[in-house]
Amino acid sequence: MEEWQNEDMVAFIKIIKNVCMDVLKEQGVPCFISAIVQYVHDDGRVDVYLPPDTSNVVTRKLNKTGEILKKGDSVELLCKKGRLLDSWIAVK
Repeated sequence: MEEWQNEDMVAFIKIIKNVCMDVLKEQGVPCFISAIVQYVHDDGRVDVYLPPDTSNVVTRKLNKTGEILKKGDSVELLCKKGRLLDSWIAVK
């Protein structure tokens, strides 16, 4: 049996995650996605990136944690029906 390279394992895990997310969306199940605060706007909304890809930025998300967020904070986005477009910061 051939051994998997690290890149192969990373690609395989990404495929599994994408399949799981598709099932969650189809079922209408909310899900949490980890993110890091990149920028805090004057109105309290925040831009976050989805690690490890610092270029994958989700903008102007409403902060419903009740806590003051700052750049670099680790947060969880609650995604209604698994959609990033319909999400907000739910956990710091």
